[in-house]
Amino acid sequence: WSLCALDLVDEYQKDFEAVMKKILEEHQPQNRVPLMKLFDVLNTVEHFHKNLNIKPPAAWTAACDDADRFEMDRLESSRLHNELVMRFDHLRGSANGNAWQLRMLRNQPCGPYRVDLYDEASKVALDVETISWPTSRRLKHRILVDQGYKPLLIEYWEWRRVRTEEEQMAYLKDEVTKLLEQ
Repeated sequence: WSLCALDLVDEYQKDFEAVMKKILEEHQPQNRVPLMKLFDVLNTVEHFHKNLNIKPPAAWTAACDDADRFEMDRLESSRLHNELVMRFDHLRGSANGNAWQLRMLRNQPCGPYRVDLYDEASKVALDVETISWPTSRRLKHRILVDQGYKPLLIEYWEWRRVRTEEEQMAYLKDEVTKLLEQ
């Protein structure tokens, strides 16, 4: 996972292929954390390193996808996600002279992943980097950018620093506007 996250797969290609071969020869674990990390790795290989000779068995792919889906389902009803949906219901702004209003839906498919919130019209895909999520979402977002999505990462502690509804609305408006003006 670290080699993928740090974009070092090409530099350590032989070692990476050997480790992946060894992992995929084993029986998949029940623990979701390694499966979720491997989900990122398999998606990275699929999107950025197709030249590698890594073909995961269907059982591994299904186990990784199930682990990711289970974690996303678990977070869907969190208080934090409810706050974000409520703020987006009333949020409007403009970017590059165009007015925007996002219609964010929870736990939506987005490329090979699911994202916390997604607006199909603008392709804005929002994830919250929570302390309970076992991996960084930055690798996932790199893949989503490559596929034409506009990922937005909200850091848990950054969101908690903006306490009032007005501060939260201003924060989201700034973040979305910056993203849409890129």
